[in-house]
Amino acid sequence: MVDPTHISRILHNHPNQVREIPFIPADRELRAYVEAYSLDRTPITIQSPLEGSSREWKAKIKGVSMKKVHEITRLASYIHSLPSNISRDYVVDVGSGQGYLHRVLTAKAILALDSDEYQTTGAEAREKVTDTRGRVTHKTLDIAPDSLITAIDEWVESFSPDTSPEERIPVLMVALHACGSLHIDAFQAFIRADREGTRDRRWHFSAAVTVPCCYNLLRPDHFPISSQGDALLHGFGLPNPLPASAYHLAAQGKLEERNKQKWELGVRKVIWRALVGPILGDAATFMASPILAGVGTREFIAPSEFSAYKNAKAPTPRRNLRTIAAPTFRSLTTSIDPSDSTSRSPATENEFDIGNDTSNTGTSVLFQRLGKLPNSAYESWDLFMQHVEERLYSSRDTSNSSCLGCHVSESSNLIQNKLPRSHSLYSDASDPPNSARARELERLHLARCSLGSVVESAILKDRQKWIEEQLAESSVTWEISLVSLFDQKMGSARNNGIVVIPKSA
Repeated sequence: MVDPTHISRILHNHPNQVREIPFIPADRELRAYVEAYSLDRTPITIQSPLEGSSREWKAKIKGVSMKKVHEITRLASYIHSLPSNISRDYVVDVGSGQGYLHRVLTAKAILALDSDEYQTTGAEAREKVTDTRGRVTHKTLDIAPDSLITAIDEWVESFSPDTSPEERIPVLMVALHACGSLHIDAFQAFIRADREGTRDRRWHFSAAVTVPCCYNLLRPDHFPISSQGDALLHGFGLPNPLPASAYHLAAQGKLEERNKQKWELGVRKVIWRALVGPILGDAATFMASPILAGVGTREFIAPSEFSAYKNAKAPTPRRNLRTIAAPTFRSLTTSIDPSDSTSRSPATENEFDIGNDTSNTGTSVLFQRLGKLPNSAYESWDLFMQHVEERLYSSRDTSNSSCLGCHVSESSNLIQNKLPRSHSLYSDASDPPNSARARELERLHLARCSLGSVVESAILKDRQKWIEEQLAESSVTWEISLVSLFDQKMGSARNNGIVVIPKSA
């Protein structure tokens, strides 16, 4: 058994912020720990898979990646293979996105819910060329337990003349990749509807087939959420509370060495960016530089929330409490005198989210400004440093990576005074990528990645237990299962679904 103290230190040390590399157990010991505490990822056998090669089927999922095709086909097939006494005629698709899943379902009526108007508009446009029009009702709303139940109430009332007053419509809840707390919000609606019964309601939930993801977008009170959550973390040998960076590990895919070139590039991106931090010096000095005077920035917004952020008419996106701890820096929009310590705000290194606070995600203001670099930037260290120089010392925001070499401030050569070869961390090598520090960071990064499956397993087991607790007093005997729906070798990192069906089914 690996010492939980070592696991804690590995999880608390993000490569971007580590001051001292923690002890990392031998590969054999770490692998044994991960295998012992990770859920089985072997995809289940589906008895009646749907045919995914017909012309009609292909039209419904045109333009979709192979990974997404795999997930849509597998999830739709699993829903199709549910016991016959579970109705699939009426479906609510939570977080429906572009509607790829519900377009291949054979339901009589579908309620497609999403919080992003862009996604809804895209789904409606795609459905104009398929046979789903008339079956699907789209609604854009800020999905929460109350709003979800209200949306279903209104939807059922819209076709109630076609049903008898005594009939209670069985509604199947589905969700393909319900991000962050959306998955819990959906189940809170499921639990509330189950407790309230059908006395004043024309419908009831018949079952739920869902796939959670993006654990880094969980609200702080959503893990642990079961009454046994603390004991579960202890049993898994994980720190309590988990550092925010651990949620990012649970939300990422496995490093697949079978694709060696892609695997090496993925590792290189993390390590080279981690090497940049000490080279540039402390963040407070960097951010106080006159080079950045008048240059604005914005707080971090998760990619899944970006289109809603751009669309002023869309519902306000959820505040992303897990993804980043860094504040918004008003000082970036005003001139700063670096010689005046009173004008430096924030005044301390930790306020810039890059110092000793290693419980965050490693995404500081500095790394936000660096942003995502193209793959070509990692072809050589010198080229990588050119991109870093361009991004961090440009006289304007150059978020477009194609403008390398344009609009560079004359002061950008200040970075030459911080060239890596002069830094004490890299004194043993002619270039940082081959330094002992780089090798240590790589080992730390790979150890952290391997722990991601343990973290996700703990989150899923806690959520399964929470649903069991909440439905324990139900008039229906529910069976709550963790099901390996997808094949991770197809790129489906989040392959575990949470399925709730009546036990008699």
